[in-house]
This record gives sequence, structure tokens and C-alpha cells, in this order.
Amino acid sequence: MAPTDKRDKSGGIRHLALIPDGNRRFARERGLPAWYGHLAGVKKMKAFINWVFEDFGIPVLTIYGFSAKNFSRPRREVAKLMEIIEKNVREIAADESVHRNHIRLRFIGRTRMMPESIRMEISRAERATSGYDRFFLNIALAYDGQAEIADAVRAGARTEKAIESALYLGGLPQPDLIIRTSGERRLSGFLLWGSSYAEFGFSQKNWPAFEKKDLARLVSDYGRRNRRFGR
Repeated sequence: MAPTDKRDKSGGIRHLALIPDGNRRFARERGLPAWYGHLAGVKKMKAFINWVFEDFGIPVLTIYGFSAKNFSRPRREVAKLMEIIEKNVREIAADESVHRNHIRLRFIGRTRMMPESIRMEISRAERATSGYDRFFLNIALAYDGQAEIADAVRAGARTEKAIESALYLGGLPQPDLIIRTSGERRLSGFLLWGSSYAEFGFSQKNWPAFEKKDLARLVSDYGRRNRRFGR
């Protein structure tokens, strides 16, 4: 079957994962408090979601929203982050483009660690989009890759196939490309199982400064790679 225009734009990516790093550095460079960078990061994330689904036609997107380790940050910063996350979950669930494009929302991680008000918004968002199956947006909150594998084993998974099915994203393809911004080159515990044969793309830009042309470059680069999966 001949590839469609969307397929060409996607570079063959079925699942794109993102580590949006550099919000605090973005704020510091401007002499502003950390929460300014987080707000700018949320604004960029909303644009990024539209690029991925509407412009590139990539069906699955997973975003590292908040690590379980991030709870160790200064109390005031964590409190502000909780406010931003709660507002963002509510706004994404109500976003017209989510419903127009039939985007299913899923929040992965040990979300029971989040404040009750955020858990309620998560539940509403997942219920409101549970019937959609065109695009899949997964946001990792209170997430840790080792904890994800431990949770699968704790649920009774013992073989590789069983563990993969029991992971938070069971039923979806594993990531093809993982993008990280701000020049860092590490996973920080993100999708440890699913990243085993993923390709990686890096940007020197801090996340709020990331642009659509940067995504296009990384997708195009991925399309030129020869994935061998150990063969």
C-alpha cells in the first residue's frame, strides 16, 4: 500500500515519546522564578500536541509530565507545579481539538501520589475521552520507570510478554523515537522497558524554546535511520 502524506510526515513513527526538559533553565536565563518556566513549558506542550497529531499524523504521544522524584524539589515549587498540572489536565480534557481529533487521554504512573483534586481531574479526563481511538495522548505523572516494572511484576507478570502487557501503556506500541530537550542525554527513568530499542533525538534548546521546525528535523532524521532491533 502506498504511503499517505501523513505517513510521509510522520517518518514512519507510530509512537513518539517526549522528555520536555529545561523549563527552570529557561526561566533562570530570563531572571524569572521557576514557575514561569513551567507555565511557558505547558504552553509549548499544548502546541506540541497539535503538531504531533494534526501536522505529523503520529498516532501515539507519551509525555513525561512529572517524575515521582520531582516531589523532592522545593516545597513551594512543587505546590506551584501541582496547581499548573491540575489546571492543565482540566484544560486539555476540555480542549476542542482533543474531541475533534478523537484523542484518548491516559495518565500513567503512580498517580495515587498526586493530590486528590488532580486525581479527580484525571478521572474526568479519561472518562471523557475513553471512547476515542484515533490518537492516544499519554501523560506520565508521579512516574518512575523502575516502579512501572515493579508494579507489573507485583500484579503477577513473570514473562517478558506478560510484563509488557502489564505495563502502564500495555496494548500500545513501544516508543519508536524519544526526544529530550535542553541538551541532556539521559532517560531519567522514563519508559525503561519500552525504550530498549527506541531511537533517540536530542535538542539543545530548553523546552519552552523548542519549535515546530526542531520537531520536523528530528522526525526527518528518524526517517533516515535503519532500525535493526539487534539483528
